[in-house]
Amino acid sequence: MEGAGRAEDLKLYIENDGKLYQEQTVPLRRALERERAGGGYRHEHAVEAYMALVEIGAKRYVAEFGGTVNRRFPLAIRKVVAEELADAFEAEASLGNYDYLLEPAEGTGARSPAALEREIAGIVEGHERRSHRGRDRAARRRADDHGRVHRRAR
Repeated sequence: MEGAGRAEDLKLYIENDGKLYQEQTVPLRRALERERAGGGYRHEHAVEAYMALVEIGAKRYVAEFGGTVNRRFPLAIRKVVAEELADAFEAEASLGNYDYLLEPAEGTGARSPAALEREIAGIVEGHERRSHRGRDRAARRRADDHGRVHRRAR
């Protein structure tokens, strides 16, 4: 396999391995997107971060298909793949395709201002509904001479 073919093979493996995607790629993209949002993003750091991902991907590839990392994917090929992945990230991020990564995960307690606004509106609406329901319940009840509450039949 020639150098370009090896680079493409490794890149496709990294992009299409589900476990690698969940464990490494998503957290990496989230961290890089936070850096972009905060203004501290640098391409060189992205390439270094993707190089770590490429190293992990190369090790998993070799474990699955055999060989050694250095023979199958020399350092020059791994660097090319890391550069390509960083460039692809920048292209997608500039289009806003990773903005969802900035939103907090479900159940973490942190919410965006828009989500808080929707939640508050829902609470107010629910409170209004409950207060009407309470008046209806009170109208269905009556107290006897001893102060005991009885429900009226509907």
